[in-house]
Amino acid sequence: MPWENKGHDYTFPHPFPTDSAVLGTRIIYYPWMDSLTLDLALEGARQVGVGQRANGADLLVVSLSTTDRVGHDFSPDSKEMHDHLLRLDRWFGWFQDSLAHLVPAGRILYVLTADHGSQDWTEATLERGHPADRPTLKPMLERLRAGFLARWGSTFSMYWEDGLVYGDTAAMHARGIDVAHVADSLAAEARGLPGVWKVFTPRALTRAPRTDAEARLWRRAIPPTQGWLIAASIREEYIWERTDHGSTNLLDQQVPIAFWGIGIPAGRTLRTISTTDIAPTLAALLGVRPTEKIDGTVLPEIVSRLPAHLPQGLHP
Repeated sequence: MPWENKGHDYTFPHPFPTDSAVLGTRIIYYPWMDSLTLDLALEGARQVGVGQRANGADLLVVSLSTTDRVGHDFSPDSKEMHDHLLRLDRWFGWFQDSLAHLVPAGRILYVLTADHGSQDWTEATLERGHPADRPTLKPMLERLRAGFLARWGSTFSMYWEDGLVYGDTAAMHARGIDVAHVADSLAAEARGLPGVWKVFTPRALTRAPRTDAEARLWRRAIPPTQGWLIAASIREEYIWERTDHGSTNLLDQQVPIAFWGIGIPAGRTLRTISTTDIAPTLAALLGVRPTEKIDGTVLPEIVSRLPAHLPQGLHP
């Protein structure tokens, strides 16, 4: 589609760079990056003897990032994404078969998930006849930066990303600037943008009730030491300018989570779980007791399904 890849090179074939210097910086944009990553992971597992110890367990973490790159450039529904997933499925199957030759049978447990979800691009949504837009905070922030530079000689490092306006609020306070008033003014303007339905300032977020699901998401996302002015949420099917995720929409949060191996039978859990449940579940399988409070809970669907006789070091 003409809106993919910023309007450039959006149809097959996509020629591979012939200049090695260009290829060195562009390989992440091509499916073969994931095949190289899996090849490196397998060789690393071979060199250090992953899964070869008689006692205990090893953890191998592999990040396959080209799916993210292809999705960001061409959209989640593009032919390029379809092509990449077909290749990745084959490469991952090869990786599993190869790892099975290195690690004794029945000693491998796979967990797969993603770093974020995805929603249809605005252009595709509009083509289906649904209301959508790409709101931006850029004009209002540029005016604010220009005004601060003229009066205070500084922009106080203000910028925006995914609905969040950052800034050096400590320096602003030190100069005698009424930061709360600035935040309130920004919030009032942001609420008038298409698709924006909720805007928090630091003061408003502090006062929001614990039952406010949107406030809970922002509290988790913003570090306590981070200087910021507003956090704006947009409606479903709206996407911030310059990106195609990063909102608080459910589609941006939802990711697949899959456990398989070590005798886990086929099945599907329909209830809501979290990526934070992965670590406690793995800890339970390994008999590791966390030494501090952690997020997430043990998934009984995984632990209770395991057979009674596990390899040593993998007992709940």
